[in-house]
Amino acid sequence: MPNLAITISPNQAVAASDENDTSTPHDAPWLAEWSVDGSSVGQAIELQADAVKSVRDFAKQFERVFGRTTADGFGVRPLFPNGVLNDLGNRLLDIAGGDLRDQLNAHLDESVDADRRLVIRSEQSEALNLPWELLPLGNGGTAVGCDKRWAVYRTPIGESAVPEPSPAGPLRILFMAASPIDQKPLDYEKEEDTILTAVTTLEGARIFVGEMGSLEELKSLIKQVKPQIVHLSGHGKLQDNGIGTFCFEGERGETDPRSAADLVPILKQSGVQCVFLNACETAQADVAGFCQSLVKAGLPLAVGWAAPVADDLATVFAETFYREILGGEAIPAAMALARLKIEREGRRSATAQEPESQDATFVLPQLYCATPGENPPIDRLFDASLPEKDYRGPETRYETLPNGVIGLRHGFIGRRREQQTLIPPLRDGNITVVLLTGIGGQGKSTLCTRVANRLESTGFHIVSVKFERQKARGVEETAADCGARVVQTLLNDLRLAFLAGGALSKDKATEIFNDPDLDDGTKLQMAVVWLNDRQCDSKLLIVLDNLEDVLDFDTLQIVDPALAAFYQKLTSGLRRGSRAFITSRYIPDDTPRNDQSVRITEGLGDFEEHQILKFFNRDATVAKRIRNGELPMSLVRKAAPLVSGTPRFLDVVRGLLKKFTAAELNVELESLAAGFAQHPDHAPGQLEAERDKYLTDILGPTLFDRMSDGARTLLCRLSVSQLPLPLDGLELLLGDQSAALDDAISLAEDYGLLTQLPDADGPTLYHTPSLWHGWLTHPDRLSATDTTAVHLSLAEFWQDAYKRDREPELRVSITAELESCRHHAAAADAVELCRWSSLHLSRQHYRVSSFKEARRIMLQVREFIETRGLPKTEFNAECLHHLANVEESLSNWKEARQLYEDALACEFSDSGADQKEHASVLANLACVEMNEGEYSGARKKYARAQGILQQIGDRAGEAGTWHQLASIDLNEGDYAGAREKFGRSLDIRQQIGDRSGEAATWHGLASIDVNEGDYAGARENFGRSLEINQQIGNRVGEAGTWHQLASIDLNEGDYAGAREKFGRSLEIEQQIGNRAGEAATWHGLATIDLREDDYAGAREKFGRSLEIEQQIGDRSGEAGTWHQLATIDLKEGDYASAREKCVRSLEIEQQIGNRAGEAATIYQIGATAWGREKHRTAVLLMSIAYQILAAIGSAYAKPVMKNLSFASQQLRLDQAGFDQLMLEAAAEFKRDRCKSLIDDVFS
Repeated sequence: MPNLAITISPNQAVAASDENDTSTPHDAPWLAEWSVDGSSVGQAIELQADAVKSVRDFAKQFERVFGRTTADGFGVRPLFPNGVLNDLGNRLLDIAGGDLRDQLNAHLDESVDADRRLVIRSEQSEALNLPWELLPLGNGGTAVGCDKRWAVYRTPIGESAVPEPSPAGPLRILFMAASPIDQKPLDYEKEEDTILTAVTTLEGARIFVGEMGSLEELKSLIKQVKPQIVHLSGHGKLQDNGIGTFCFEGERGETDPRSAADLVPILKQSGVQCVFLNACETAQADVAGFCQSLVKAGLPLAVGWAAPVADDLATVFAETFYREILGGEAIPAAMALARLKIEREGRRSATAQEPESQDATFVLPQLYCATPGENPPIDRLFDASLPEKDYRGPETRYETLPNGVIGLRHGFIGRRREQQTLIPPLRDGNITVVLLTGIGGQGKSTLCTRVANRLESTGFHIVSVKFERQKARGVEETAADCGARVVQTLLNDLRLAFLAGGALSKDKATEIFNDPDLDDGTKLQMAVVWLNDRQCDSKLLIVLDNLEDVLDFDTLQIVDPALAAFYQKLTSGLRRGSRAFITSRYIPDDTPRNDQSVRITEGLGDFEEHQILKFFNRDATVAKRIRNGELPMSLVRKAAPLVSGTPRFLDVVRGLLKKFTAAELNVELESLAAGFAQHPDHAPGQLEAERDKYLTDILGPTLFDRMSDGARTLLCRLSVSQLPLPLDGLELLLGDQSAALDDAISLAEDYGLLTQLPDADGPTLYHTPSLWHGWLTHPDRLSATDTTAVHLSLAEFWQDAYKRDREPELRVSITAELESCRHHAAAADAVELCRWSSLHLSRQHYRVSSFKEARRIMLQVREFIETRGLPKTEFNAECLHHLANVEESLSNWKEARQLYEDALACEFSDSGADQKEHASVLANLACVEMNEGEYSGARKKYARAQGILQQIGDRAGEAGTWHQLASIDLNEGDYAGAREKFGRSLDIRQQIGDRSGEAATWHGLASIDVNEGDYAGARENFGRSLEINQQIGNRVGEAGTWHQLASIDLNEGDYAGAREKFGRSLEIEQQIGNRAGEAATWHGLATIDLREDDYAGAREKFGRSLEIEQQIGDRSGEAGTWHQLATIDLKEGDYASAREKCVRSLEIEQQIGNRAGEAATIYQIGATAWGREKHRTAVLLMSIAYQILAAIGSAYAKPVMKNLSFASQQLRLDQAGFDQLMLEAAAEFKRDRCKSLIDDVFS
C-alpha cells in the first residue's frame, strides 16, 4: 500500500534567521514535507507567514458555512455551486504541494490499482483541520475522501504508538448519548435508532446503550461491555484554553464537561480501539480538539465531526459507517463509503432560481490516529479471520414484550429522565417494584417496554402479561373473567421461566404448578416466595400491563381473588433478585403506600416543546411540510403548548397536521386558545372536538363524575394554573373546602387524574395532565366567576413566592414564577398585580441584557392599561422610568429621553422612596444627555438629583451622583476634576461600607490613569477594584475589570496577556448571562486579531459580537461593530463591502441619535478618504465631524480640529478657504447626510 504523508511543522530555521519578521506566533512560517513510503518527495515546501495566514483564512472561511440556522431553527445546508469544492481541493493542493504535484502523481501512478494511505501529521490543529478530504487525488481526480482505496488519517505529532493486534469478534459497540438539561436539546433517539437498526440487522456485532449520560456510567459500562468502539452523541465544547471537552450529564442532568484526559485511562485499560464522536464544536481548529486530545493520549483511533451538522446526515453517515465495517470494510474505507453516500445525497439539481450545487457536509467526518511511527495505523476494529469469541456481556435490543404488551422497537421519544430515575434503582435493587399510573395514552406501556428491554440486557428474564378485556360477539368480558384468563397465562409463563432458569426441576415444577389441591392464588404466592429464595438463580422481571382492566371501577380492588393475592404478595414481599413493573391507569386498592421498595409513579409528565416537535417530525409527510414552509415552524411551536399531552393524542394531532393548511391550523389553534380562556364567542374547532373525543374514549367524563365534590373542585381549579403547585397552593385554591384536601388528593391520584412530581430535596408538587386543562376549565365545570377568582389567587400565590424566595423549593425559575404571576393577574383583570409582575419580570430580562424582551413586556402592560380605559397615570413613574432604562439600553435615546421626561412630570410624594425614585429619574435623564454629549444639561440634572439625595440622607445615591459627575469630567478630558469627584464618591462609599460602589470608583480612577497613559497606576487601581469584586462575589464587576485590564495589555501590545484576560472576562460573562458584556469582549478579542492582521479571526469574532448585539438590541454596539468590519474590508481592499458596512454603521448612529458616534464614524471615513488620496473629500468629512462634536460640546472636538487644521494646510487653504470649506461641509451634510461624500470615498 503506497503510503503518502505530509508533515506540517513550524519552520524554526526561517523564524530564527529572520530578525525582522513581525508575524505573530500563529502566523509563523510553516514547513510542509511530503514523502511516499518514507522517502522524501522533492524539497520541503516553505510556507511563509503570508501563506500561513492564507491557509488559516481558507480554513475559517470554509468552517463558517457550517452550523448556520434559519429564524425557525432549521440548519442551513452548506451548499456550494457545482465545481467550487473541486476548486477548493485544487487550491489546497497548490498551497501545500507547491511544485511537487507532478512528482506526487508520478509516485502514485506506479501502482494504480493498489490501496493507498494519506497521513497528515502536524502539531498545528489548524493544519490538521484543513479539508484534506477534498484533495483531488482520488480516481479520476476526484476527492480523496470519497475514494475507498484511500485511507485518510490525521495524527498530531507526538510519541509513536505501537498498535495492538485487532481482537477477535464480535464487534462490541457502546453507545451513549448525553443531553444535559442546560444545553440545546438533541435528537439522540434518532441516532440511537439508526445505529441499532444498522447493527442488529447484521451478524457479528453487539451493542449496548447507556441511559444516564454520565462519565461514571460510561466508565462502568466500558468495564462490563469491553467495547472496541465507544459512540458518543451530544455536545462538544472547545474551552478557551483550546482543550476539547464532551458535555456529560451531572447528577441532576446539568452539564458536566470532561476532557480527553478524564476518558483515556479507562479507554486504554479496557482495550477500546476507537471513539466515534458526534458532537457540535468538537475537533475545531485551535490548540487541540477532543479527537486530537484522545489520540495524543494514546487512543488508537477517533472519528469526529469538524463542525455542527444536520442530524439527518449525521445519522446517515453513522448508519453507513457501521454497515460497511460489519460488511468487512476497513475503517478508512467505511468512512470513505459513508462520505460518498452523503456526498451523493447532497447533490442538488439546478432550478430556475438556483444553479446546480453540492452539500459540503461529506467533508466534515475526520479520522484521527495515534502517531503510528514505523507501523501503519490500525484499520480494523476486530479480526474477522479469528474465531469469534463467546460474548456474555450486556446487550441492548428493543423488542416488543410477550403477550401483547405495547412497545416501540423504533421511534421512541423522550422519557429520558424517567428512565434515568427507574432503570438504575431497579437494576441495583434499591427498588423492587414499580407501579406506573396515569391516564390512558400517556405511554406507560411503551416506557415499561423500554425499561424491560434495558433490564433484560443486564441479565433479567422477562415474564409479561397484558390485561385486556376481550370481546366475543360484541360482548366484553368482565374484569373477573379477564383476570382468571390471564392468571392461567401467568402461571404457565412463570413455570417455564423457573424451568429455564434452573430454579425448579421439571418434576417439581409439574408437581407444584399442576397440583389440583393448590388454588391458583397459592401457586402464584409460592412463586414470589421462590423468587425471594437465596438459592433461586432466576432473575425475573415480572410485567403486569394494563392492570386497570381487572379492577372494580368503584373500589379499585382486583376482582379475581388469585390475582389479588398474587398482587398483594408481589408488592409487599418481593425483596431479592427479581423485580416487578406494573402499569395501571388507577392505583389498585391493596398497593402499599409507604414501602421504600415500591416506587409509585403517578402520571408521566407532558412532553416538552422540543419532544413534541421531534414527535411531529418522525412522520415524513409532516416533516416535509414543516421544512418547506407549508406549516411554518412558528405555528407548529404555537401548537405545542396547546396540544401537549399524551403521545396517543399527539399522534391524532400529527394526523391532522398532514392535511391542515397553515391558515386552517392557525384558526384551530386560536379556537383552542379561546376555549382555554373561556371566551364568550368561542366556537369549538376540530382539534378541540378530537380532544374531547379522546378524553371520552379513555373514560374521562366517567372518571370525573366518580370524584367527590372536593376532588372535582381541586381538579378544575388546579387546571387553571400554569405551573405545578405544592400543598399550600392547593389549600389556597380550595379555600373553605381545604379541610377535604387530603381526601381529594388521594381520590384524584387513585384514578390517575392528578400527577405527583416528587423531589428528594423539596416538597411534592401537583398538577393535572395538560390534555385535561381545557376540558376541566370549561364553563360547564368551572364558572367564569370562579375562574377569575382562581386566577387572582394564583397571581397572589406567585407574588408571595417571589417575595419569600421560594424558587428552589418550588423548582421554578424567577422568570417562570413572575411570568405565571403576570399571566394570572392579566386573566383576573388585576391591574396593580399585572403592573407589579410585569415590572419585575421585565427587570429580570433587563439584568441579563435581554432588552428586547424587557421592552416587549413593558409595552404589553402599557397596552393592558390603555385597552381598559384606565388613566395613563396607571403606567406610573416607576414603569416609565424602567421602560426608559430599557430604551436607553437599546440605544433608542430619543424614546428614552421622552420617557424620562414623562416620568419626571409625574407627581412624587415626599416619601423617601418616591424622592429616591425622583432623583434616579433625574440621574438617568442626565446620563442620556451625557451620552449625547450634552454635558452642561447633564451636570444640572445630576446636581438636582444630588440635592434630593442629600436632603433625604441617601448617601449611597449621593456617592453615585458624584461618580456620574466625575464621569462627565472624564469624558470632557478634565482629569483633575474627575479625580476630585471620584474621590468624594470614594470617601462616602468607604464610610458607609458600600464595597460594590467602592470597586466601581476604583474602576473609574483607573480609567483616568488609562486616559493619561499611566498604565502602571491603572493596573494598581483596577487591581483594587478586582480584589473587592472577587471578595464580595460581584461577577459582573469582576468581568468588567478583567476586560479593562485586557484593554491595557492590548494598548501595550501584549496580545497574549490581553487574550488571557479577555478569556477570563468572557468565561464569567457567559456563566452569568451578561450578553452585552460578552459582545464587548468578543469585540476586544477581535481587535487583537485585527492588530495581528488575522482578518479571518477578527471577522469571526466581530461576527459573534454583532450577532449578540442584534439579538439584545444594542444598536450603538452594532454600529461600532459594523464599523470595525468595514475596517477589515478596507485592509483587504474590498472597498464595495467596506462602503456597505460604513453606511450601515452611520445609518444606525443617525437613527438612534448618537451624535458623538455619528461624528466618530464620519471622521473615520474621512481618514479612509485621506488614505485613498481623496483629500478634499476627506477634509469635508472631517469638517462635518468637527461641527457635530462642537455642537454637542464634546471634548473630542479639539483634537479633531487639530487634525483638520493640519489637513487644510496640506491643501494650502487660507482662512477664507477654510471658512468656505466649513460652509460647504455643512451644506453637504444637510443635503444628504454625507451619502454623496461616502460614495466618492469608495468609488
